[in-house]
Amino acid sequence: MDKPGRAGEIHRLITVQRQALLDHEREAATRMVNAYGHIWQTIQDELDKLQQAWDEALANGELDRADALTWIIQRQTDLMAQTELELGRFTEMAGREIADGQAWAGTLADEHQAELIRALGHTGPWNRLPRGAIESLVGALRDGSPLDKVLQRFGADGAKRVRDSLYAGIAVGNNPRETAREIRKALGGNLYQYQRIARTEQLRAYRESSRATYLANADVLDGWQWMAAKQGRTCAACLAMDGTIHRLDEPLDGHPNCRCTMCPLVKGMKSLGGETGAEWFAKQDEAMQRKVLGDAGYEAYHAGDVALADFVGQHESAVWGTTRYTRSMKEIRG
Repeated sequence: MDKPGRAGEIHRLITVQRQALLDHEREAATRMVNAYGHIWQTIQDELDKLQQAWDEALANGELDRADALTWIIQRQTDLMAQTELELGRFTEMAGREIADGQAWAGTLADEHQAELIRALGHTGPWNRLPRGAIESLVGALRDGSPLDKVLQRFGADGAKRVRDSLYAGIAVGNNPRETAREIRKALGGNLYQYQRIARTEQLRAYRESSRATYLANADVLDGWQWMAAKQGRTCAACLAMDGTIHRLDEPLDGHPNCRCTMCPLVKGMKSLGGETGAEWFAKQDEAMQRKVLGDAGYEAYHAGDVALADFVGQHESAVWGTTRYTRSMKEIRG
């Protein structure tokens, strides 16, 4: 039986721990943005050179608008070479950033689980993971891994986006300067993907290190409880999973970018107590529920045709493994 007030203290501690993860994630994201800004400036410099050559060719009568695309194709070598070089450097930097974030998160998870188990009232022996075990757990960026291949593909894809944006812009009559905005937008999509991987891998490393610690203390624990942030930006699947109980050998298979965490349950504890995500969601106003479920989902939920748990789906990904996702009403209805 849980002591009065303990559930609230555990939830508070998990909120503090989650914030530490998010703060570190923001720092990493800032470093990536700054590095990507340097890449863009380098590419912009090459675009400026191309623009200067374009202007001179027009002034000298050497450039026929009808042959503009051919002119660009013949003179884009320096731009593409610099783009591929800079994106390759960024991919290496991003790989190091992600690997460092994994290692940091793995170590932090070990510390956090020790804090949680003390807060749960356990005063006996508690096995901490050795550093080597944490590093082997979180090393998902080894050469040739699905994640490594994704990172390498982003670099090549970024260069192709620059080239395609340049060609498309000239084909509709734009000059290199006018096309630069589209090129920057194309590269921005790649930056988001790098940040998404960094965030997802840091949180995955945190959760897997936590689970390894639980397995190393199977004599003390009965399982773990899924903990989601109860707020409007949390998806329906995560809210539905909040409060569910799982075996020690069961991973928290959240979606990419998922910020859910795990809390150990010492033997004799059925749950942490407190409000579940589904119970919290049921008390929210219409605007919040429509935001999370969409209009069709909201109508079906309020008609009693579906429960929040019906929105939880699972699928397999070569990169992320088994993950949860929010099912659409079309899928739920079959």
